[in-house]
Amino acid sequence: MEQRLPLSEEIVLLGANQLRLKYRSYVETYSIGAIFIDLLLKKKIMLDEKGKVKVLDSEETGIHYMDKVISILNKSFRMKKLKGWIKYFHFRNRLRGKIHDSILQELQRKGAILIGFKLPFLPLRKITETNQSREQIVELLHSQLITHGNPNEQTVALSYLLKESGLLKTYFDAKERKEIMECINSKKDQLSIDVHSIKKIERAIQDITACLSSLGGAIVTP
Repeated sequence: MEQRLPLSEEIVLLGANQLRLKYRSYVETYSIGAIFIDLLLKKKIMLDEKGKVKVLDSEETGIHYMDKVISILNKSFRMKKLKGWIKYFHFRNRLRGKIHDSILQELQRKGAILIGFKLPFLPLRKITETNQSREQIVELLHSQLITHGNPNEQTVALSYLLKESGLLKTYFDAKERKEIMECINSKKDQLSIDVHSIKKIERAIQDITACLSSLGGAIVTP
């Protein structure tokens, strides 16, 4: 990969199960949350004083899944808080799945993965990582957060999502995870994006996970 992937694609790539195209619904929901952070980073949306999502720039990005989310926000008759939007996408299985599949297609187009044929009688496909794409992301996180202690906004956002989804422990040991969170906490005031916006997304995803758990959903930490 010549340049860094968007946050949405990084979280999907790091969370990808090689034998599954259709992830558990809560994992797809994390990718929706990542799209909102991507749009915040790109200054396409903002959160107003009441915490409601407002579109600042509706011009197309050229990335299908981002443009789809922006279009839905624009067409809405009323503004919603971030938590409301994440719930909106979470409980619309088909829409959520299509957006998630669009992220996978973008990863394949960029040469990060190969999506295989659908397995007979199962909603599964084989996903093959290419060009050591995951290793490149993990090495970047290690460099910014542990080696140099100078993370950018996307690295901080990705770390929050990895921590909340349980994926952080897949790639880093306990000592490294402690160093990562200490680094993030010490750099909060230096970020150009309001860290409270990221925390609101993190909290919204926590609420979704808790909701699913209370309903008896299969919440399994990746």
